[in-house]
Amino acid sequence: MATVSNSSPLILYARVGQFDLLHKVFGEILIPDAVYAEVVGAGADLPGSIETSSLPWIRLRSIASNPQELSQFWNLGAGETEAVLLAQELNLPLLMDDRDGRRTAEAMGIPVTGSAGVLVLAKESGHIAEVQPILEQLLSANLRLAPSVALRVLQLAGER
Repeated sequence: MATVSNSSPLILYARVGQFDLLHKVFGEILIPDAVYAEVVGAGADLPGSIETSSLPWIRLRSIASNPQELSQFWNLGAGETEAVLLAQELNLPLLMDDRDGRRTAEAMGIPVTGSAGVLVLAKESGHIAEVQPILEQLLSANLRLAPSVALRVLQLAGER
């Protein structure tokens, strides 16, 4: 199942050496121009840049909507705004960690998964045996997650 992604999951999974796990879980990942600019342009030579620009299962898609229409109601960055709009336009789920972006997407009826949720999906589909080690790596790589949410992720994965 394809998904639209914001920049943080791409960067985080590259930082912990688990970028291919995104492919295993979602197959194809679509990213809007602003996310590409954040990860590949502004983030050149940083984790995720090479993977995002070179892997065939990550595809750049321009949005048809005017991002101003969304940003006038929600206080989101360019990448978050375009990712939400692309997910809406393509009727696809969204991979995003940003709290405001997630709330916006959910208010628009878009299913959202974060970087930690990917691990639960990966375990459920047999791609990983345990969530906790990779979750700890993601947290060390700067995934912002409340301890209660991390515990909930482990509970959903049957590890608590």
